[in-house]
Amino acid sequence: MRRRLLTAFISVGLIVVLLASCLLVYGCKKKTEEEWQKDYVTYGYVDDGAADISIGVLADVHVMAETQAVDMTCPDYKSWEAHGQKMLGLSESILKTAVDRIIAESDFKVVLVSGDNSDDGGETSHRVVAAELKRLENAGIKVYTIPGNHDLNNKSCTYAGGKATYTNPTTEVEFASIYADFGYNTTDSLEFYKRADASSAERKTASFSIGDNLSYVADLPGDYRLIAIDMCNYVANDYLRDTDGSYAAAGYEVDSEGYVLVEGERFPFVSGYLWDEDGSYAAAGYRVNEQGYVLDEDGDRISVPGRHDGAMTQSLLLWAKSKIEEAKRAGKTPIGMMHFPLLQHFGPLVNAANGAVNDPKGYVVAEVLADAGMNYIFTGHIHMQDDNIYTSAKGNKILDINSASLCNFPTPVRYFRAKGDDVYVRTWNMDRIEEKYLPAYLTAEEKAKIKSDFRDYSVDYINGSMFAKVMNKIDIDLVYKLLKKFGIEKKGANAAAVTDLATSIFNDVILRFLNMPLYKKDAGSGQSVESIANSYGIELPSTGYSSVFDLAMSYVVGVYGGDENASANEPRAALLKYSIYSAFRLISDFDLFGKMHRLNAAIPTISLSATVDTLYGTGTFDICGNGLLIGVLSVLNISALKKLNINSASDPYETLASVVKIVKDTGLANKYGIDINKYVVADKISKYGFIRLGTILDGDLYGKLTLGLMNDAIEGQSTYAYLGGKADTAVPDNNLRINTKTMAYIALQ
Repeated sequence: MRRRLLTAFISVGLIVVLLASCLLVYGCKKKTEEEWQKDYVTYGYVDDGAADISIGVLADVHVMAETQAVDMTCPDYKSWEAHGQKMLGLSESILKTAVDRIIAESDFKVVLVSGDNSDDGGETSHRVVAAELKRLENAGIKVYTIPGNHDLNNKSCTYAGGKATYTNPTTEVEFASIYADFGYNTTDSLEFYKRADASSAERKTASFSIGDNLSYVADLPGDYRLIAIDMCNYVANDYLRDTDGSYAAAGYEVDSEGYVLVEGERFPFVSGYLWDEDGSYAAAGYRVNEQGYVLDEDGDRISVPGRHDGAMTQSLLLWAKSKIEEAKRAGKTPIGMMHFPLLQHFGPLVNAANGAVNDPKGYVVAEVLADAGMNYIFTGHIHMQDDNIYTSAKGNKILDINSASLCNFPTPVRYFRAKGDDVYVRTWNMDRIEEKYLPAYLTAEEKAKIKSDFRDYSVDYINGSMFAKVMNKIDIDLVYKLLKKFGIEKKGANAAAVTDLATSIFNDVILRFLNMPLYKKDAGSGQSVESIANSYGIELPSTGYSSVFDLAMSYVVGVYGGDENASANEPRAALLKYSIYSAFRLISDFDLFGKMHRLNAAIPTISLSATVDTLYGTGTFDICGNGLLIGVLSVLNISALKKLNINSASDPYETLASVVKIVKDTGLANKYGIDINKYVVADKISKYGFIRLGTILDGDLYGKLTLGLMNDAIEGQSTYAYLGGKADTAVPDNNLRINTKTMAYIALQ
């Protein structure tokens, strides 16, 4: 309840800031003034000399084979492709080009492929990937792979005939058969985990059954041994979840195409559905919306564990531990491969639930693997270049080398080369696609752009797909939902007026902010971040960015590419601050509260004009003197707020002081080293009540908050406590040399 209450209070003061900054709060590598036009570096292949072993790594290749998709121009396919930041239409051609270049240009003896080989688990796509991996083996390069969360028992589609229809997915047995040459055979592999109760004899055979886990152990060239850990959760199409999160009760009905039938209505299955045993609306104790999604007490959607969540078990972890210890006793250096990251590569403020392997009850996976003797593990899943060293409570270290997706910027091939006491970990960006592999559906203009500058094409693709994803999350339905919390619903006599208001908020505030030009030269006669700042006598630094969204994406590209960092001295820091300030100006000019008041008289007509003037002048944002705090909290339809009995007569300064006390009492501020008194002034006697927004943006946004969000070294802060040990986030993300005895590292050019 305290967490929900705290969220409600903070939302009042920062909801617009979050809207403005949710896309912007990312770190990025420091640049000189003339480097602002490029937000990424392209790394070529570097030969560091003779090596004891040379290993290439491909992560998240996400192939959507042309022979599976068939029609990559139909609306259903385009809709699927737009749901993630992956160049699915080019995924096959990127993989083929990477295979060509690995064979022709590298000295790799081994290639590891860490899962999500197919985008939707289609058998056709898996067979295309296997054929490319076989080309590597035919060239003398040994290949090993494991499945990722997309690979098994997924809802696989073909788009032949101009629409999405289900096609053959891939089971555990089929995956092991398709990739038999790449780890799932007794010639290459020593042992297969399969399941907790598997006998020693069973684990020595390469025969698999439905439900088997596909972890295994294999010796690599020289004195190295691979521990391949399959810890993904493969939710099949017809699995439904019961209230306890287990596989669902019997009795539901599914039609011939795999859609769940509820009272005659068809719904596609997703892991967030809960149903009763009779197939009707939801299991006891839950509420659901009309699509069957489970709702919490405030009507917000919640989810249950699914294929995007880890499934590490105690038995699997202890098996991996024993295999690492066996390798050490045999004089082998154990190297791990796992689809999910070992460590959080997002910071402690995010700590994404499915951003790292889950820890079975009573165990910390990183602690167990490090103390068993594993120093290196290759992972994927989160599609970003990020390296991280974990030090256990006993002082043992393990490097989690997380690689971005091959079919998305920065299209990386990672590689690991060991020689003597040194290990080199490098990135090799695929900066072109061989023309012969380009799919036929591409327009002549697209082909020309790809051939001219594939790196720029891939960055532009991220920009476009991210904007589509943002619009999928921040759509007009979200506006209706927010208005409903203010007692404004689209029904009855107000329906048309509410529709008009929601549409106007979406177009004239949200879209206008995202598309707002940074500079007057790009704005024509309209507003820009610069023109608003200039009206207060503030000059902005000159950069090559054009709009608020363009600025945001420069940070995102940096996160994908790795080695991101941030500093309050960068020109973008000023652009970020005044972009966020401009969001308040848009809301003030829009007269949001006045327009809502016309539809719900309980909402006060709050003017933000003077508040915005003060914000630009002093960096402080008033939330008490203008009636904002009480005016909003007294009408918001949130269950936790109702228990506080806040009404229009409540004292705003006492209320804000209570918020500050709650933050202190919960320990949230101390947890992240934040002095709440530095940012929020709540003085009941002097009648002060404001947020020092400028202080936040000028200082800790590029310090503790950025580290907390994106988990890379920010201005000297390189470590934070992580479970039982410590995570060093300062590790270079693309090119580094490590001493095998001490695990000390240096960045390489």
